[in-house]
Order: sequence, then C-alpha cells, then structure tokens
Amino acid sequence: MAAINNKTQQAEETLASFIVGTDYKKLPLEAIEISKNAILDCIGVAIAGSIEPPGQILLEELKESKGQPQASVIGGCFRTSVTAASLCNGTMAHALDYDDISDSWTGHPSAVLVPAILAMGERCHSSGKELLIAYVVGFEVGAKLGSEIGNPHYGRGWHITSTIGSIAGAAAAAKLLKLDLQKTQMALGIAASLAGGLRENFGTMTKPLHAGNAARNGNLAGLLASRGFTASEHWLTAAAGFSRAFGADSHRMNEVLSQLGTTFSIILPGIWLKYYPACGGNHSPIEAALKLRQQYLLNPDDIVEVDCAVAPFLPQMLIHHHPKTGLEGKFSLEFGVSVALIDGEALLPQFTDERVNASDIQAFIPKVKYHILPELGDITDLNIPVTITITLKNGNKVFITENNPTGKPTNPMSPEQLRKKFESCTRILSPAERAEVVKLVSKLEQQDRIDELMNLIVGRSK
Repeated sequence: MAAINNKTQQAEETLASFIVGTDYKKLPLEAIEISKNAILDCIGVAIAGSIEPPGQILLEELKESKGQPQASVIGGCFRTSVTAASLCNGTMAHALDYDDISDSWTGHPSAVLVPAILAMGERCHSSGKELLIAYVVGFEVGAKLGSEIGNPHYGRGWHITSTIGSIAGAAAAAKLLKLDLQKTQMALGIAASLAGGLRENFGTMTKPLHAGNAARNGNLAGLLASRGFTASEHWLTAAAGFSRAFGADSHRMNEVLSQLGTTFSIILPGIWLKYYPACGGNHSPIEAALKLRQQYLLNPDDIVEVDCAVAPFLPQMLIHHHPKTGLEGKFSLEFGVSVALIDGEALLPQFTDERVNASDIQAFIPKVKYHILPELGDITDLNIPVTITITLKNGNKVFITENNPTGKPTNPMSPEQLRKKFESCTRILSPAERAEVVKLVSKLEQQDRIDELMNLIVGRSK
C-alpha cells in the first residue's frame, strides 16, 4: 500500500477543521443574505417540482414504505425519515432544472444542500442560524472541491451535483449534528464512497434523482458517523481516494482548501439563480435568441437557418438534438433557441412535453445548427460566449454574442423577477402562505426552530 504523506493528510484535516470551526460570527453578512435568497429560491422550485412526475413517483413510494416521521416531505402532506425526506425533496428541487447553479461547483448547490439541511434541521431541532451556517459550510466545501477537480471529473461523464454534492451534503450534516473533528472526517469519507451520478442520464428523471441522492448521501453519512461508523481519513487525496478514482489530479488540493474561511465562493463568483428552467448551458443561447428576436422583430417564418458557435464543452451538457419530452428540451440547444424565437419566452410553460412536440417547434428545430470553436477551450465554464447568427429569407444575416444571461451573479434577476419566479413555482400555496414563507426565510437567522416554515411547505392533506 502506498504510504500516506503529511500533505495528503493535511487536505482532509483542513476540510474537517473548517467545518467544525466555522460559526455564525465568521460568516460575512453578504454570505448570509445570499444564502437566504438561495434557500427561498430552492424552496420555491422544490414546491413546483413536487407536482412533477419524478416527485410524484417518489411521493408514492415513500407513502407506501413509510418511515419514522422525522422530517417533512415538501408538498407531500406527510413526514418520513431524514434520509427519505432528503432524497425526495432533493429530487423535487432539481426536477425542473430551475434550481441555482455555481460556477465553482460546476453544478447545482442548493438542490442538494437545502433539502439536506431542512431535513436534518428538523431532526436536530436546529435554529435558523444553524441552518445558515450548515448551508454556507456545505456550499464552500463543494465550491473548493469543484473548482479544483470539477472539469476533468465532469469531462469523464460524472455529474458533479451528485458526486461532490454528496460530500458537501455530508459537510452540512456534520455541522448540524455538531460532530467533532474525527467524526466529521468519517462523515466525509463515507459520503465519498456513496457518491455517483452519470451525465448520460441528463434529460431523464434520473438527473434530478442525482440531487436527491446527494442530499440523502450527505445526511446518511453524517448520521452513520455520529454513531461511530468509520471511513478512511485519507478519502480525498490518497492513491485510491476520491480525486484519483474520479479522474482528477489533486496536486493543488492543499492550496485550494487553505482558502476555506478566507475567501467565500458563495460571494465571488457567487450563485446563479436561474431565470430559465433549463440546463445552465442553454441560458446564453436562449437569451441570445430572445434578444435577436426583440431587436430585429424577427418572424420565425422568415428565418432560414440559425447557426450557433459554441465551446466544445457545451454539447456535453446539451445532449438532446431531437427532443421529444420537456425534460429533454431542457438539455437541447436546438429546442431552447427554437422556442425562444417562436414564443418570445422560455419559461415553465415552454418546457413541457406538449410544447416540445408541437408542430411549429418540430418543424423549426432542423433549422438550428451548431458548430464548435476549439479556440474557446473545453473547460466547463458557462461564462464562455455563444454566438448566434440568423440567416433570413431575404439573404440578410443578424448575429449576437452572449455570455451574461439573466440570473448570473454579474446580471442578477431583479426583485420583481425573483418575486414572479417564486409565485409561478408556488401556486399550490395560498397568497398568505406564500407571503409567510418569504417572511420566515428572510428572517431565518431569527428563528429558534424551523417548524413553522416546514409546516407551511409540507402542504395540507386534501
């Protein structure tokens, strides 16, 4: 067996020390406010996801299998075990692909962390401050790991939301469970072996299951570690550890992890609250198409061809070129551009099976082409520009380059856009309930317990 050197040992200890040693006073005020916005946004998309097929299937299964009533199932009108609630709520939060993303993670932080901390927070009778600490701790662990090993990891076909998300979820769980340094290391090691999730499943119900599984993995790892379950202390950077096994080079890990608690990725580069309910890779193409439509008052019937110049990584995300379902449409550049040009919108009503299969959409999709520009590089970076050129029947061409779509931290949604998104996602709540959820989350740090919030979002029996 390869010898373990001090450098390898230091990385895992650095992670655990950050988790155990972080308290509310060490969190920047900006990080707290960003966290509350992300938590509210995630609750909204989870409520919307509770009536989607993946959420409904899991709800049926959990109702039949039952479980100890430890944590609330969002929109389910019942409570079950911490791990089962995490699995279901995480899946619902990611069901519409409307949840936030992080450039550092190269994935979706809140669809993992919010379901994990809400379920564990109920079990542990945690305060709002404790939830906020756990969220930030989990986010920063996922961000630092993602920034170092995310791109090669993603390029091999792994879905980082599920893999690194499992470890981030364990960090949050360990914080809420108040685990000591040793048990926190064990929780992270357990989660590392539970991690999985393939990008091949993008555009299917299994993609949102990845987020639910990561939330469940994180909480399960924390609970097992709290009871003395063991794992390797060198789970991350050892010769047979997480980094190497999942295809990443961990030679800079100590340098990256040393920034924990000093630089906060939740502030910079920040969190991308989605304006469009689709894969993040589709946002620049969609926004480019919408801008061209508005600027030139384009009639779809006058369009001969739409050419999209993209970076090599984008087709790895947008894998469905002839979509037949709303889920596939979220991962289809061709559909995203087509529906934006035809409808002038790309919101929840657009990403349905019916709209994807409509005759006007299916007739237009073949007009949308893309070609790869190798000089843009193959790094999985949603900030790389997309250029769309439209050829019209009269021979004219119009084009635009976009890399700053609405929702990015550098181009955030307005308060009015955020309000409309939350309302559109929470139609199963009454206006009074919706307002109360907003109020409770906005003052989360003042809540001694989260029972009142959970009672609102668990739903009422019909």
